[in-house]
Amino acid sequence: MLKPVSLGCSHSGCRECLTELVTKTLMPKCPMCRTELRADSICVNIALDHITSELAVECLSVGCGWKGSYGQAPEHFKTCPKLQVVCNNEECQHKSIREEMPNHIASCSKKKIPCSECHVCVKWELLQKHQAEQCPNAVIQCPLDCGSTIPRSSITLHLHQCPEKVYLCKVPGCKKMMKRKDLTSHIMEAASSHYVLQLSEIKRLRRIIHNRCKPERTLVEVESIVSFRWRLLNFPAMLRDQTDATGDDPITSEVFSCERHKWRGLLTDKKNIVVASSEKDLGVHVSSNLP
Repeated sequence: MLKPVSLGCSHSGCRECLTELVTKTLMPKCPMCRTELRADSICVNIALDHITSELAVECLSVGCGWKGSYGQAPEHFKTCPKLQVVCNNEECQHKSIREEMPNHIASCSKKKIPCSECHVCVKWELLQKHQAEQCPNAVIQCPLDCGSTIPRSSITLHLHQCPEKVYLCKVPGCKKMMKRKDLTSHIMEAASSHYVLQLSEIKRLRRIIHNRCKPERTLVEVESIVSFRWRLLNFPAMLRDQTDATGDDPITSEVFSCERHKWRGLLTDKKNIVVASSEKDLGVHVSSNLP
């Protein structure tokens, strides 16, 4: 009971033990009288605390040998040179006594140091990889081996102008691949073939423009309906004469014409009216029959 406290029931106990009891128990009670224990009822027992703080203690770290009162122990614990401590660098689990830790920290591979180019803090063990592959300000050689050295952040802009970059000739139809530095000589050497290719491209574009401007033509099939009137004067006498006649010649009308077609009406001996045409493919509809 090195840090004594008093409870609401007047009993005393160790502060660490009673604090753990309150935090981990659903309904904490005093270990002596079983009275309900509340966290706000715990307070330092000044008389007992004064007694325990004067107790003689010594450091348990190997090779330390410090001795003093219990009240002085916390301060010694913060600076004890023989105490085992863990490296405070992220992901480093190295342990050593406090007086040797500075030597380890100086060479710890997990410590973060600023990059000399971009000033971003990276782990020491990853610094070379960062500068070789990631640092935007690191000066590197052109990946196309043109001999230029540029910052990594400017490499994309450089490649648009690099003389070693390969281009496809921009003349439509020309499939020549060349480096940028050879582009001028290619244009001079292929001037005649480029002329022919460009002339063909102009013709092609003209055909496209012509087809777009050409009005669309739509064929519409129209059904023609034609009617005519055939007036028969003295029809009963004409019908009687046809009946008395020995031949089968029908009674015919005058010739009618419409839209380059010609036909005439025929009254047969069976008293049917039909239409006769001079064209075989002409479709005809008879509107009426005689009774």
